Amino acid sequence: MAGRALGEERKVVTILFADVIGSTALGEQLDPERLRTLLGTYFTAMASIIESWGGTVEKYIGDAIMAVFGVPLVHEDDADRALHAALEMQQRLAELNATFVQHHHVTLQVRIGVNSGQVVAGIGPAADQRLVAGDAVNVAQRLEAAADPFAVLVGDRTFAATERAFRFGESQMLDLKGKTDATRAHPLLAALPSSSRGMRGLSAPMIGRDRELATLIGLLDETIETGRARLVVVYGPAGIGKSRLTNEFLGHAQEAHPDVRVLRGRSLAVGHGITYWALGEILRGACGIGLDEPVDVVRDQIRSGVADVLARLGLPAEEVDFTAGALATTVGINLGGTTPVEAGPA
Repeated sequence: MAGRALGEERKVVTILFADVIGSTALGEQLDPERLRTLLGTYFTAMASIIESWGGTVEKYIGDAIMAVFGVPLVHEDDADRALHAALEMQQRLAELNATFVQHHHVTLQVRIGVNSGQVVAGIGPAADQRLVAGDAVNVAQRLEAAADPFAVLVGDRTFAATERAFRFGESQMLDLKGKTDATRAHPLLAALPSSSRGMRGLSAPMIGRDRELATLIGLLDETIETGRARLVVVYGPAGIGKSRLTNEFLGHAQEAHPDVRVLRGRSLAVGHGITYWALGEILRGACGIGLDEPVDVVRDQIRSGVADVLARLGLPAEEVDFTAGALATTVGINLGGTTPVEAGPA
């Protein structure tokens, strides 16, 4: 116990297992050097994706990758990160397979299992202290083994934490090797264009935030009466109730002022091209633009929205095209004929 107190800790993490199917047959088809090159390309690409989403590649087991989200640092959205990584791994594999067919005349089939749960993890700088152990690891591996080729199976705890951010197929009960009871698994299909936090069906009255809520309501009333904007920042440690306070305020605002319009933008903690992500979501919401709209529709919607705002501000109509182009470029929306600016580090 003394050793554990010094070098280990108990924490909730999300485990991702990805395994190549049919590697033995590949070994018969390809020269060893060519096979090594192909698998090396695959492992490098997958590890890069995992690390870009904040995960840690814990080990390679034969042709399988085991990654942990929550080691060395735990994030409140580790389960989301793992599923985003799994989806991007699928997308990248499709791109790699196009190259593999061209150069090696073969394709790789990969299946993925993701599960969250409590583990014991090493702490400290030594590499061997990063190993994690617990039933969550075993279940993730069993889910991977039960998945179909090119599919992702997700454990129940991961599903509960992410069901409002991703789209899943019909759940299934699996008899996993070594497990006494059947395990519920959820096929991962896609990320939702917008997401919300928390678990479905759980609610409780907000307590201890009456003063803060009254302040927000007062600022909204002042904004409506004076026509002048107000900026409010709600900050504090994770779990203190920032999202809950905001939702309570928005509920009151929409009840008291039915014509109020709410635009939402998320500042993502991890991902690609996310510097202006929140502004991009607000712009799309303000102009009624979906993620899959054609360029012509996006252009017309942004120009119409900008023209309306400039007219209400009394600014010249000649500024519409410039303003619309600047906004679109800033948030990475290509209106055609212009190249969006690549978002750099914040």
